[in-house]
Amino acid sequence: MKKRKEKIYLIRCSSNPKIGLGHFMRCLKIYNELKKKKEKAIMFIDKKLDFMNNFNFKFYEIYPRNKSFKDEKKDAEKFIALVRKKYRNYNFIIIKDDYRLKYNWEKTVKNKINSRMVTLTDFENLSHYSDTIINPKTKFYNVTRPIVKKISNKKTTYLLGPRYSMINKIVKNKRNKIFTVIINFGATKNANLINNIINEIILKCRSIKFIFVLGPYYKIDFFKKKFGKKIHRIKFVTNQYNLQKIYSNSHLFVGAAGNSVYETTAQKLPGIFFEISKNQSTSFNSLEKMGQYFLLSKINLKKEKLFKIKELINNIKDNYNVISQELKRSLIQIDDKGVSRIANFLTTKNQIKIKKEILINKKFKKSEYKIIKCKFLDINTYLEARNRKENIRQSFRNSSIDKIDHYLWWFKNDISSFKLNRGNETMLYFYHFPIKILKHFYYISGWFNSSNNSTIQDIIYGLNWQRKYINLKTKKISSWISFVKKDNILAQKYSAKLGWTKIQHKNKLYNSLKRQYKFGNTYVYTRK
Repeated sequence: MKKRKEKIYLIRCSSNPKIGLGHFMRCLKIYNELKKKKEKAIMFIDKKLDFMNNFNFKFYEIYPRNKSFKDEKKDAEKFIALVRKKYRNYNFIIIKDDYRLKYNWEKTVKNKINSRMVTLTDFENLSHYSDTIINPKTKFYNVTRPIVKKISNKKTTYLLGPRYSMINKIVKNKRNKIFTVIINFGATKNANLINNIINEIILKCRSIKFIFVLGPYYKIDFFKKKFGKKIHRIKFVTNQYNLQKIYSNSHLFVGAAGNSVYETTAQKLPGIFFEISKNQSTSFNSLEKMGQYFLLSKINLKKEKLFKIKELINNIKDNYNVISQELKRSLIQIDDKGVSRIANFLTTKNQIKIKKEILINKKFKKSEYKIIKCKFLDINTYLEARNRKENIRQSFRNSSIDKIDHYLWWFKNDISSFKLNRGNETMLYFYHFPIKILKHFYYISGWFNSSNNSTIQDIIYGLNWQRKYINLKTKKISSWISFVKKDNILAQKYSAKLGWTKIQHKNKLYNSLKRQYKFGNTYVYTRK
C-alpha cells in the first residue's frame, strides 16, 4: 500500500521599514494557530530581522546575507529550489502574503511543486492563480462572489470580510480616568511624521494623555534627546506586538487604517483612521457598519494640516459618549476568532461551508415619506450628498468640502438638519439656521439632494414640512430666507409655488446679506 504523503504548510511573507510588520504578523498568527493544531508549518522570509527575535518560529531565509529581492520570477525560482532541497514527498499548502508576488509567482510555484495555493490580500480586482483567497476587508462583508480580475480556477474559495480579520484576543475594557489617545502608524519608518505629531498635536493638548506606539525600526532615544523634558507627557511603547490591552485602556485611536481597524473596533475603541497606503483603501460605508466614522486621506497628515487633527481630537473628546455608543450599536461586530476560522478551513479535509452572514436592515412596509433629524451617524452620508456634482454647481463654494473640514464643522455648527426618506432611501437633506440682521432674526434655509431618484415632489414635501414644523412666531423669527442661483430655473419655479417672494437688489435686507455672505449671481427669497 502506498504511503500517504505528510502535509506541510509553507508560509511566504516579508517585512521591512517600507511595508511595515502587517504581513509578517498576520502570517505569524496563522503559523501559531496551525502549530496549536499539531500541523507542520514553516515560514519563508526574505531575511531575519532583529525584531523577529521576539518570536519563536521555524523559518528559512530566501535572501541571506547581502542578497535581496529582484523580481517575482527569480523569487519563485529561489523558493522552489529551497523547498525541493529541504522537503520531499509532502503535500504542500502554500500561504502567501506578499504584494510583490503576483499571478506569475502563484502559477509557477503551484505548478512546479504541485501545491495548493492560498493568498492573503487586501486588494481586489487583481489576477490570481490561487485555490483560496482571503481578504478581511469590511467592504466584502456578506460577499462570497469572486473579487478578482482574472482567476485560473473556477472553484477558487473566497474567505471574505471581517469574519476573517486576524487580531489578537479581545481584552475586557477598563478605560483610563484621563482621556487617553493611542497613536499608531504602524512600523513603516517616517520620523518626520512623528516629530510633527508631537509638536503640532501632543504638546498642544495638555489635558489629554498620549500613548505613541513605535515600530521596531525606530529608536526611542532619538526622540528623548530631541524633545528633552517635554517627552514625559508622552508614553512611548516599543517592541509591543499585541496592543489589545493598551487599546482596552484608551479612549481614542489615531493611526493607519490597517489591521488596527479591526483590533480597535473589537475593543469598542473609536478611531481616526488614515489611508496611508493603497492596501488600506476602504470606504466610510464599510467603516460605519462597524461603528467607525472618521476616515481621512494621508494628505491630512501634512504639518500645516495637523492643527485640524488636534481640533478633531478635542471635538471627539467633548462628544465621546455619543460617538462611543455607535460602536456598541454597530451592525457588524468584530470578534477574535478570525485566525481560528482560517486555520480550521485550511486543516479540514471536507472543506467547511462558508458561512454567509446577513445584515439586518430596517425596511419600510410601504414607500412612504419619513422626516428624520440628522444625528452623528449621518456625518459621512451628509457630506457625500453635499459633495454630489449637481449640489456643488448650485453652491456658493463651487467646490467639494474636505472631510476634515466637514468633521470640524459638524461638531460646532448651530444648523438644524433633517433628511427626507422615501421608503428606505434618503432623497434629500434640508436645513435651517438663525441669523440676526438689521435687529431682526431670520432663518436661512437650504437643501440638497442625495439620490438620483429624488424628484420635485420630494423637494416640495420636505420644504412644506419644514414650513409647518417650524413656528416662526413662537421662535420670534421674522421670516425664512433662501438663496437661489440665477441659473437654477427649477428652484425659481417651485419657490414661487411654495410662497417665496424674491426681494429686490435695492432692499436693505438683500444688501446686508450680500455683505455678510459675499454671494454673486444669486437671487434672495423670503417667506413668512
